[in-house]
Amino acid sequence: MKNYFIFILSIGLIVSLFSCFPARVFRYGVADIKDGEKFDAITINNDSTQQFHFFETTNTNRFHPPSYLKNNSVEAFDKFTSKGKTVAFLVIKNDTIIYENYSKKYHKNRLIPSFSVSKSFVSALIGIALEEGYINNIDEPITNYLPELKDEQLKEITIRNVLDMRADFKFGENYFNPFSEVAKYYYGRDLKKFITKLKAKGSPGNEFKYQSVNTQVLAFILENATQKAIHQYLEEKLWKPMHMEAAGSWNVDDKGNIKAFCCVNAIARDFAKLGKLYNQHGNWEGQQLIPKNWVDSTLYFNKELNDFVYSNHWWHTVNELPYSDSALVHIMKNKQPYKFKTNHKGNPKAIIFPSGDSFARGVLGQHIYINPEKNIIIVRMGKGFGFTKWRKMFRTIAREN
Repeated sequence: MKNYFIFILSIGLIVSLFSCFPARVFRYGVADIKDGEKFDAITINNDSTQQFHFFETTNTNRFHPPSYLKNNSVEAFDKFTSKGKTVAFLVIKNDTIIYENYSKKYHKNRLIPSFSVSKSFVSALIGIALEEGYINNIDEPITNYLPELKDEQLKEITIRNVLDMRADFKFGENYFNPFSEVAKYYYGRDLKKFITKLKAKGSPGNEFKYQSVNTQVLAFILENATQKAIHQYLEEKLWKPMHMEAAGSWNVDDKGNIKAFCCVNAIARDFAKLGKLYNQHGNWEGQQLIPKNWVDSTLYFNKELNDFVYSNHWWHTVNELPYSDSALVHIMKNKQPYKFKTNHKGNPKAIIFPSGDSFARGVLGQHIYINPEKNIIIVRMGKGFGFTKWRKMFRTIAREN
């Protein structure tokens, strides 16, 4: 009888390990670079007969590591980008790879998880669906496309709110809390079931609040509007037209629902192609894949929004100048939107305004950085952030190359 009881208890524990999402957090551990292989995934096919390859230079003097580094030789930079938490680092200028390095066990043909870099792919697909008439306009309520949402307050949230992370759902964004909503979405079994229970928290449009569920909402809007699985739409509209070098993959839950808020896996060079597409205002080798106005509205601001750091599922860097009348005149002369930073008395102490460069970013320090003015793309993939001042490094590389 005792042995029978132990057997039943063991079976119960095993079942709970595979079904209860906090237990699945324990089983899989916190998000790491191996997650692309841990979870089930659907293939994003490329066209092996048509592949775009960036040019490769043999000129070792073409790339200049950041001048602020104590040792800024290329050899020292190789050591920097092959140790610690970086697994891939590429710098591309005018379609030429001027720097490329991989850490041990990684190489140019290995698929690497991108985590929230995936959000920027989803944004591109929204722009395409808008152009193709599947979505009428982004100021529509999300419930027009997701009637399965039950909370009445969700009718006030627009697609634009979701794109700019200003929806304010009742949703905890803490990967290290096994009971948070983002953990449930990441480790859970059925995203479509979870989304029907989504609730609003505050008033939409009032403040920036980064929540991964926004991207999952966009994905289900795309699937309902286009009547296509989102990975198929990505394959049809971007992956094959951009002539990706390798097939990619997109992780799914147990029901086969795409984890749209994360989990596109690709080789580093193919991630760079999204950067090239945005640097060229959505035009790929003469073919307009994403509407130009969509890309421009993503990369450039015509008014203050989110302190200029986030829009349309892309991050942005900002410039900051000490406040002065001459600085303000200069900014206004260039017709740039701006915002004052104030001191404790409420007086302006600095002026912040958009810098013109942008990036997609993942939770472990994955980046696709673009500088359209210099036509530079930087891809950094990693096991974690490690060296944390990546934006400073990217901007310095863009400025000095």
